[in-house]
Amino acid sequence: EPETPVVVTGFSDEVNAQITKMTLEQKVAQLFVITPEMLTGMPKVTVSGQGTRMALDQYPVGGLVYSQNNFMGKEQTAKMLSEAQAYYKEKNQVALLIGVTEEGSKDYSPVAVANKFPVQPMASEFQTVKKASDSSAIMSEYLKNQGFNLNLAIHTTSGLSGDKRSYSGNKDVVQKFVAAQLKEYQQRNVIAMLQTFPSNNVSMEKDAECIMVEDIISKELTGDETTSCVMSAKAIEQLRTQRGFKGALMSSPLNTETITSKYKPEEAAVNALLAGCDLLYLPTDFKAAYQGILDGIKAGKITEERLNQSVGRILTLKIKL
Repeated sequence: EPETPVVVTGFSDEVNAQITKMTLEQKVAQLFVITPEMLTGMPKVTVSGQGTRMALDQYPVGGLVYSQNNFMGKEQTAKMLSEAQAYYKEKNQVALLIGVTEEGSKDYSPVAVANKFPVQPMASEFQTVKKASDSSAIMSEYLKNQGFNLNLAIHTTSGLSGDKRSYSGNKDVVQKFVAAQLKEYQQRNVIAMLQTFPSNNVSMEKDAECIMVEDIISKELTGDETTSCVMSAKAIEQLRTQRGFKGALMSSPLNTETITSKYKPEEAAVNALLAGCDLLYLPTDFKAAYQGILDGIKAGKITEERLNQSVGRILTLKIKL
């Protein structure tokens, strides 16, 4: 019996064709960005072996994010990432997001430090647009060559002097610096995720492909003093409508104390999805969160249409990779 084609408004025929072929479980797995340890249950992952293959078959997640513990040299890292990507592509028609948070400086460059690439400066040290561009070219090049297609560390805040993550106190200057960075990443087909809404007080929505939504309370955006932006449909709707952002939204980490003190893992995942997040980042208990989304759909709390919107945005992000 042929599948009934899924048509989600706003997405390409190719994306809709892929959504049509996916099972409910595959679509739910696509929402999650987790560590390889969360995926496999292993305490430390430095290879992509049979355990990784079996786990990706069972849970074809949207992405894996690696950290310094996973890196033991250039060759080991490249092999680990290329094998994870190959396993994923055997069963899925799109790429696995393979990410890292590589900001610059010795303290925040896990790949450069572990694998002996030239450590790049942090945002506050760029000083010129050319320096931002050149530094981003070097960083995006070595990340690409290692097998990464996502960097979660592009900051877009204009702040006080002394803030290492701020280029300048001048929003126009920040805009030029961030645009230069994004251009270098996009040329190499590496997704540069912008940190974070609503603290990113410099609007880069027209250039960005992915933005992280922050776990902070903003009564101005959410309308109350208890709901954080990552759990607020009202806040996220403003990013979509007023700022016109059409790309993928990633939740801030769902394993922070401010989230876990209020929500069970499954509740945090369901609430963030219903609020408008597409990618669910680092749930405390991945399997509980995954099951929570499935149960929410089966109970009618989450519509399949809502799920398809997020899957569509995620596949649109991945299709060029």
